[in-house]
This record gives sequence, C-alpha cells and structure tokens, in this order.
Amino acid sequence: MASLISDQQIINHSIDTFVEYISSKRANKDKVINALTTFCKTEDLAKAYPEISKKIYTLSPTSFTNLEKFMGITTGSKSNESHFDGLSQGIKDFVDISKTDNLRRLERHIKLSCYQREYINSTAQSANDAAEKAVKNSKMAQKKVKSIYSEFVGILGIFTAMSFAMMGSVEILGNLFSDLKDLSSASLGYAFIVGGVYLIVIYLIILMLFIGIKKLFADGEYQIDLKFCISLSIVSIVFFAVGIALLNTLHLT
Repeated sequence: MASLISDQQIINHSIDTFVEYISSKRANKDKVINALTTFCKTEDLAKAYPEISKKIYTLSPTSFTNLEKFMGITTGSKSNESHFDGLSQGIKDFVDISKTDNLRRLERHIKLSCYQREYINSTAQSANDAAEKAVKNSKMAQKKVKSIYSEFVGILGIFTAMSFAMMGSVEILGNLFSDLKDLSSASLGYAFIVGGVYLIVIYLIILMLFIGIKKLFADGEYQIDLKFCISLSIVSIVFFAVGIALLNTLHLT
C-alpha cells in the first residue's frame, strides 16, 4: 500500500488530469486512461475518500466546474455526457472486470464530493446574503433612530423656542395693554405702533431660535418661509400705519 502522501499526490494528479481533459483544447485522452487504470488496479486509491474530498474541495471554481462537466453532473456538459463513463469503457478490454468496481467507487465518491461542495457553497452564499441583509437592515435602523432623535430634538427645540417667545410676549402684552385706560385715539395709536413692532421682534426671536436649532444638525439649513415673512411684515406695517394715523388724528383735533 502506498503511503498517505503518495496517495494524495496520485489523486491530485489524476483529478487534475480530468480537469485538463475538459479545459484543454487538445485533450490528452491517454493521460486520463492511465489515471483511470491506476485507480482501477489499486483498490486503496479508490477508497481514499478523505484525500479525494480534500482535492475536490480545494479546486478553484473554474477547475471545479470542469470536473463536474467531466463527471457529467452539470448542464455545462453536452446532454450531461459523462466523459468519465465513456473513457472508463475503454479500459475494460485490458483490465480484469472484477477491478472495474474500483472505478464505480471512485465515480460515486467524486460525485458525492461535488454535490457536497455545491451544497456548502450555496449555504455559504445564503449565509453571506443573510449577513449583508442584516448589515443593511442595521444601517437602516441606525438611520431611523438618528432621524427619530433629530426629530425629537427638533420638536423639543421648537417648543422651547415657543415657550421663551410666549413668556416674553405675555409680559410685553401685559405692559402694553395695562396702559389702555380708555379707548382714546392716543392709547390705541400707541398700542398699534407697539403691536406692529412687537410682531416683528417676536418673529425675529423665534426665527433666530429655529436657525440655532437647525445648526445642531448636518442635514441642511433652516428654510425661511418668505410668504409668511411678507404677510407678517404687511400686518406689522398696517399696525404701525394705523397707529400713526390715530396719533395724527389726535394732533389734528
């Protein structure tokens, strides 16, 4: 019986010969027949399952595909033709028929190892796809959490800004309307003028607070609503104009 190393070397060379038979444009039929004859005459080689599996599992993807074609177990072979079976028939004339069982053992184990490698590859690919999907879902979840956090801080900031603004406005309005002892033109005129200025000031305070909050995040700048600004300015100007008109009326009288 040959040593383990010798068995592995013979098996490696034989399987490489099968692969070359498919990949080479000038296939060497005699080399394949010699390899099959060696397996046919040596029962220990045909039963060296660990060594056969080790060789098949370490083949490159291209070599593995060619080996499957040689064994006739892939659609890459014409009509799933088994070159192994065809070439095995050619050695039966000069080899003891009882020895051909070794070729059947070799064929079964090569095919079994090929199927096992295909299953391992498909399982590994499925695991890799699942891992990539998990990473993608994790990133999406992190993005959503960050978005929720940003929205929460933004909402909190808005309420904080509105609270400060409203606290100031209540105090200002209290001082403003405390002076309205009567509905004279002078009182109303000053109230309208102060009210117009008050609207502008309060909006500017709120606007600065919003801009400050937006700078906490890196997703853009605070967009000022021009229509609202124009509307507020018009209302403030109207208030101011009415106040001036009331005061002028008072002076004229």
